[in-house]
Amino acid sequence: MATRVLIRSLSLQKSEATNSLRNILVDLATVETVTVSVSKAGGAFTSSSATASQVDGPLHVVALTTDDLDTVGELALKLVGTTDTTYVYGITVHDHNPWSIFSSLVSTAKTVTGSIASLLNRIYRRVGYGYISTDTSTNTVVTRDGSSGNSDLLLTQTIDTVGNVTTITPTE
Repeated sequence: MATRVLIRSLSLQKSEATNSLRNILVDLATVETVTVSVSKAGGAFTSSSATASQVDGPLHVVALTTDDLDTVGELALKLVGTTDTTYVYGITVHDHNPWSIFSSLVSTAKTVTGSIASLLNRIYRRVGYGYISTDTSTNTVVTRDGSSGNSDLLLTQTIDTVGNVTTITPTE
């Protein structure tokens, strides 16, 4: 029986509810059915109801459960088949979702002039999100922070065409 060790640099949210965010691709080196065990925060390996399904050849996707991710710290996997055992290290379970923090930061602090959140909000809105309207009588494009023409003004751009050259000048 061969033993393999794989090191993955992966960070997972504690008790992640989204199935696809709990999936880990693993090369088992052989095509075989495996039993999945987990070690949480350096503890002993215990059985898991996680499954390993073949994607192609020896490549498998391990579908972890929320119970596998209920402890903050290092997570190790032990995948035992009839001919090989594969250990997977380097998985970290953390207790915060960086995307929710980003969203919260922008939504609560975007009105603080000069803040990072204000800057991120402006970048986010300028790339096409929010309410955008064009006024052909004044040759302007207006971007607003919201879903209607009554939302806070973020940016006005003036469009000027001379010959074959169009210049768009932003004003705030």
